[in-house]
Amino acid sequence: MALESAILAGNARLEQAAKGPPSIKRRPPDDDADAVRRIQSALVALGFPLPKSFRSGPGAPPDGLFGDETWSAVKAFQQKAFPRTPAEWDGRVGKATLAEMDRRLTGATKYLIVYKGLRTIPASLREFVKSRLIEVYKPFNVELDFSEARAAKDLLITFTSEMPAIPIYGESSRVEATTDGATRAGSGDGSIYVRALQVTRIELPNNNCEAAFLEKEDKLGAAIVYVTVHETAHMLGLNTGGFDDGGHSTDPANWMWDPGSRPGPSPPLFFDYIVQQGDTLGMIVLRYKQGTLTNCHVGPTDLTVQGVWNHPRNKNAGFIADPNKGKIPGRRANNPNFIYPGEKVALFNYNVKKPSFRGAVPLFVQNKSFTDEQQATMNRFISERRKIVK
Repeated sequence: MALESAILAGNARLEQAAKGPPSIKRRPPDDDADAVRRIQSALVALGFPLPKSFRSGPGAPPDGLFGDETWSAVKAFQQKAFPRTPAEWDGRVGKATLAEMDRRLTGATKYLIVYKGLRTIPASLREFVKSRLIEVYKPFNVELDFSEARAAKDLLITFTSEMPAIPIYGESSRVEATTDGATRAGSGDGSIYVRALQVTRIELPNNNCEAAFLEKEDKLGAAIVYVTVHETAHMLGLNTGGFDDGGHSTDPANWMWDPGSRPGPSPPLFFDYIVQQGDTLGMIVLRYKQGTLTNCHVGPTDLTVQGVWNHPRNKNAGFIADPNKGKIPGRRANNPNFIYPGEKVALFNYNVKKPSFRGAVPLFVQNKSFTDEQQATMNRFISERRKIVK
């Protein structure tokens, strides 16, 4: 993206650094003097004084030397601009730093939403997801960034292939910031569990299953958009009120629809795997997480051997952790390293839904909107947030 501010725009070296490496860094060797002068002028304009670099006085041009003073000022700017990203505090002027300097110099006041991890989304669906998010949030005073280069100051939403410990498709949270003795909404984080949507399956007879969300724009693509808009909106002020007082709606045509509001049987809490010859509990857990243990089941990323061993169902007779199995000749109890063919392993059912879930799938992917009241709440939140974050 081309630089737009009067101070930074028009220098070839800065334009290059704004697109990617190499960054402009502390001497030696000396870099383009005009580029450094512009950086120094930008720092002063943004409130980072450079008395040594402006020896001839505030009205004169700076020296154009990227020395210790300029390096320290750049680092101070980075610490203020990217408070949650220490990796950016390197004192070098590259893509992210120039973008943020330019944004501040042009007086941009939009709430910044950074989306990262788009490579997690199937390649055939990425542009669809991006375009739909841009369309949904076009009426709001927000800037959406998909570059993977910007640091998140207001809100970071990450698409991930991780499988969380509980069967959810997205989650979000926000820290509280204290300014002048008053507690206000701080920056937010959200996670969109793309793989959890991909591996959601519907139970069929004979231990078979089918994918709930096919890899199509109007299926998996639309489901990813729904979850992303939903979690983003939570962090734009829609985290209270409504259904269950969590900002949710029971209306499937609303972006804040909560699938939990739909009546119907719950999926099985667990399933049983029969230990085969040569199995170890470690291999069973690994294969479950990889999705190769059964035809249908996929487990959470952080599942451990000890977690499975401690499952209360596994303490029952006939299961791997039965404390009385040592009474059987040749078997040892109370040790996860000793499991035997024919024993059962109870595993948490993460992703396999009852056949009735087939009726819920269209509700995930149908067209949705915000109410006027929800839009007003988000606009008010964005406005208040911009007052305390400059």
